[in-house]
Amino acid sequence: LGHGSNVMGIETTATYDATTEEFVIHTPSNEASKVWIGGTGQHGKITVVFAQLFTKGTYEGVHAFAVRIRDDQLQVLPNIRIRDMGPKQGLNGVDNGQLWFCNLRVPRDALLDAYASVAPDGTYSSPFPTISQRFGVTVGGLTTGRVLIAQGGVDGQKFGLAIAVRYACARPQFGDKLVIHYRTHQARLLPALANTYALQLAQRTLKEMVAAKRAQDGKTIHVLSSGLKAAATWSRVETLQDCRE
Repeated sequence: LGHGSNVMGIETTATYDATTEEFVIHTPSNEASKVWIGGTGQHGKITVVFAQLFTKGTYEGVHAFAVRIRDDQLQVLPNIRIRDMGPKQGLNGVDNGQLWFCNLRVPRDALLDAYASVAPDGTYSSPFPTISQRFGVTVGGLTTGRVLIAQGGVDGQKFGLAIAVRYACARPQFGDKLVIHYRTHQARLLPALANTYALQLAQRTLKEMVAAKRAQDGKTIHVLSSGLKAAATWSRVETLQDCRE
C-alpha cells in the first residue's frame, strides 16, 4: 500500500527461524499490506509473496515465496487477514483483495529458490553476489511484460504513421501539390517518424539483451524496459493524435 511500484522498498519481512526450518512472514504496518491483488478477495488459495529476507541476522534483499492463504474450502488460514476490495466500476469478475500477514510461518521450501537458497541451518547462498543483482533477476519475469507493452506502443505508432504518411503522399491540396510537400505537415509527421525508428531500434537492443540472459545485464534491462515502456506509450498517444489531426 505504501510503496506502489517500489518493490525494493516493501516492508513485508520473511525472517528465517533455523530451529523450526521455517520463514516467519510478517506485515509490520498497514502501509506494508498487499493491495488490489487479483484473485485474492474471495477465491485465491496460493499467492506469491515478495518480502525482505533476513537470515542469521543478515538482510539479503527481496525474495519471492509461495504462500497458501486459504484451504480447499476457501477459508482464510490462521495468521492471515484478507479484505475484499468490493465492487468496482469495471472488471468485477476479478476479486481484488488486500492482504496482511501476522507472523505467518511457512516451510523453508516456500522460498522460490531459482536464484538463491537458504540451508536448514540458515546459511544463505546465491550465484548473484549483490542484493541489486538478485533483485534484478527475481523481478525479471516482469520485464517481458514491460517489453511487450513498449513494443505495443511502437507498433501503434507504426500503424498510425503508415496511414497518415501514405495519405499525405497521395492527397493533393490546392491543385497538384501533395499534402506531404507542405512544411507544416512535414513538421508534424517526420519527427514522429524519426522517433518511431529510434524507439524501434532501442526495443531491438533491449530484446537482444533479454534473450542473451547475461546476469550482469539484469539491472540495465530493468532500467531500460521501465524507461522504454513509459517513453513508447507516451509517444504513441502524441503520435496518433498528430496523425489524426
